[in-house]
Amino acid sequence: MQKIILSVFALFGLILFSCNQEKSGKKINLHYAISLGTFKNYNQASEYRFQFSNEIRAKIRYELISSKKYRVLIGNYESSYDAGEDAFKLYLEKKINKYEIVKDGQNVLDEFINVPFVSFYLGKSSIFNYNLNTKVKELLLNFENREVASFSLTKKSDKLFIISIEKFNNEKQIKNVYLHLLTRNNEELKNLLNLKNINTIYTYWDNLDTFKTNFIKIDDKSPRKILQIIYAWDSDGNVKYIKQKEYDLLMEGFPAINKKRIEYFSPNNKLQIKIKTDGNYKNIYLQDYENKSETFIAVTSNTIYNLKWSNDNKFVFIITKPETNESKNDELFVINTTNKTIMKKFIGTEFNNLLVRGNFLFFDELKNKINCIHVFNLKEQADYDLINSYGGCNLFNYPKVLK
Repeated sequence: MQKIILSVFALFGLILFSCNQEKSGKKINLHYAISLGTFKNYNQASEYRFQFSNEIRAKIRYELISSKKYRVLIGNYESSYDAGEDAFKLYLEKKINKYEIVKDGQNVLDEFINVPFVSFYLGKSSIFNYNLNTKVKELLLNFENREVASFSLTKKSDKLFIISIEKFNNEKQIKNVYLHLLTRNNEELKNLLNLKNINTIYTYWDNLDTFKTNFIKIDDKSPRKILQIIYAWDSDGNVKYIKQKEYDLLMEGFPAINKKRIEYFSPNNKLQIKIKTDGNYKNIYLQDYENKSETFIAVTSNTIYNLKWSNDNKFVFIITKPETNESKNDELFVINTTNKTIMKKFIGTEFNNLLVRGNFLFFDELKNKINCIHVFNLKEQADYDLINSYGGCNLFNYPKVLK
């Protein structure tokens, strides 16, 4: 579950973090597959299988796509993301060489290998795409008279909820806020909502199928009246319900923004990160409930800022930040939960957002006063790429421009 806060009182400080989501009870439909190639006839398709190992050949099936043409397929998947994850793994292992993702016989976007992020186009923050295989960056979406403030991905990365505004400045209100929904495969963009004179925006995934936008604004007619409006959306952009609450600024103060929710438990609930304070230091432990063990991992004088688990529970990533000492650095611990050890520790600045794509960890980082995105290969335990662009870039939100 991703959470984003946009507050003009904090000079549009954007904070995004991720937390686990509840399991869905929806019926699973396996419409996606990995296509290894298309051939003029069955004989060509059948012969093609002999270039693969026995492991791959055992999974191959053939699909008639026209009067004579055949497609060679492997796998059945619920989403393009799942199919793309398996395909890229096989590609890196050199078990397949080229592939496409198909749904019900039609080519679709590989939503695993294509990673959206925020950077600048013609001076305005926009959404770009990064291809994990080719390492190529390209413009995905920009608005003519607006800027992208932030976006949130659905669980399988097939859609983006996007917050856009007219411009970033230091005024006390955001004059014109839009919420959009972008469907990635067909690039369909829906305008879901438009609100004016907003002071704070707080967005988050409440569960797998409920995305919430929390808007706080000062009433236009009564400055001491604060309005809080919460919209709940399903993953297709339909409104589930709307809640509104009023606050008296003099009597109740400005509504507090919820602190980041840190997901200390792993997705399978068998592991937990525990923090034990000892004076100015925090001791980090990994609790294993299945094996009834508790292992010391690390100690830090920083504050826990962000924590994310890999979907397979094999890794947990912890970002820490200094509380007051600006000369101190951020830390990013990459913890192997199987060995219960620190596999890698990064030290730097502006470690904010985290994203895990299979065996690849993405995280924001500040290098040479420019925001960039670091990509680390968990399997190889090595740097994979550094995504940078003019003006800087971030995973999910408006990049800071530092002079």
